[in-house]
Amino acid sequence: MLLLSALNFNCAGNNITVEKDENRHEYINSTTNLNISKDKLGESPAYEVYFTLDRTVDCMGISLETSSVPERTRGETIPVKSYFLVEKIIDLKTGGDKKRRFNIQLGKNYNSRWETHNPIKICVNTADPVSRLDSSLFRVRFTTFDTGTFYFTLTVYTPAGVVFSTSPVEQIK
Repeated sequence: MLLLSALNFNCAGNNITVEKDENRHEYINSTTNLNISKDKLGESPAYEVYFTLDRTVDCMGISLETSSVPERTRGETIPVKSYFLVEKIIDLKTGGDKKRRFNIQLGKNYNSRWETHNPIKICVNTADPVSRLDSSLFRVRFTTFDTGTFYFTLTVYTPAGVVFSTSPVEQIK
């Protein structure tokens, strides 16, 4: 089982500026530019963002800030609660050239009563090689349980380099 806990990071909130910090990697986008995942979160459609690390690390933090821009607010953003989970994607050969893809859940920012904490910290379980935080493909799946367009900032806290993508195909080496 992975260690999952709330962290106290200094987040930029709803700012659209990106802070330059070697341990903080931000991806800012809108849900209009994302694919809806075939895997729902609860009973709600979920969006997905992919990323890879450029080296192995012991722990990483993940946070997600979401906001909406109602038509009557003249561009002011309104924070919206979001729920996310982080998965490691593993492709295994099952025989011949056939591959089977597995999504291994590493952590999430909510509990069974949908109470959230943000950001989360994910650390390697040394007894479980599947939990290694290496150059594998990772997926963050999230929802707001609401309709409409949302702006979001996904932040990965790690000393490793991070490459974000809206498609898993773009990340496969």
